[in-house]
Amino acid sequence: MTKETFAPKYKDSFPHFPKLRNKVVNVCGDLYYKQMSEEETFEKAFKWENDDDAKLCKDFTDIDEYVEDNINQKLPLDGPQWRCYAHKFTDENGKDYVIQKWKCHHSLMDGISAMASMGYAAIDYSRDHFIKVKDVTLLQQLLLKISAPFYVPLLLIDTMFSGRDKNIMTKNKKNLTGLVNCSSNKGIDMQSIKDLSKKLGISINDLIMSATSVTLKEYFRINGDPIGLSDKKEELSVFMPANIRYSLYKEKKDVKIENKFAAVPLKMPLISDMKNSYSAI
Repeated sequence: MTKETFAPKYKDSFPHFPKLRNKVVNVCGDLYYKQMSEEETFEKAFKWENDDDAKLCKDFTDIDEYVEDNINQKLPLDGPQWRCYAHKFTDENGKDYVIQKWKCHHSLMDGISAMASMGYAAIDYSRDHFIKVKDVTLLQQLLLKISAPFYVPLLLIDTMFSGRDKNIMTKNKKNLTGLVNCSSNKGIDMQSIKDLSKKLGISINDLIMSATSVTLKEYFRINGDPIGLSDKKEELSVFMPANIRYSLYKEKKDVKIENKFAAVPLKMPLISDMKNSYSAI
């Protein structure tokens, strides 16, 4: 696949996703969206491997390094709030395909919409390309809608008599750099994860959280952090994004660019070994 065959797939999606053409303008001190032409949008947002500022990544280490270098660079407001850097990629098995390095501002869309919008550019969009999740039943939707008004008085009372919210991630912490770090992983064999969760009698979520707990504990220990060296029960404050859609987009025409998620705060225990982590998680 070449730039000439790959690029039009994004151009074809512009009529369905007009928000992709938005830039930000300052009007009397307030920020507003303003649409650009398809040509201007594509020129600023899309880069191919031969373009000057599209770094060619040869392996997953290069991808990590590229993201680490790029993630703290703010998107300029005079262009679309997303970028797609694409180029050919050869994996360790010698398979060739096109890889996309995608970046967008969270005000534009959440992760589900980002994945679905990229899937929209594919010829054979299907829900089977994503992790399977159960749809919210009609009865559950009805109960949620009926119960929502009853929470309004509680929210008003809570707002009137509560102080300013404290961010559990930054409370009592000073001199934070504001820099964002990242780490990626090679593709995970979901079938192996499913088989192991059944064998252990725990959910896939619990298994992944347990592995994350043990990995972070070891990471802190290697880096000499007290939380990793301590034998006491330590906890880490984390936020987990939760999808609040009633269902994943069933067909290509249903895909939307939107934000429908909630950040769920959790206290994750840090355990030294997998065997003891299951019950704690």
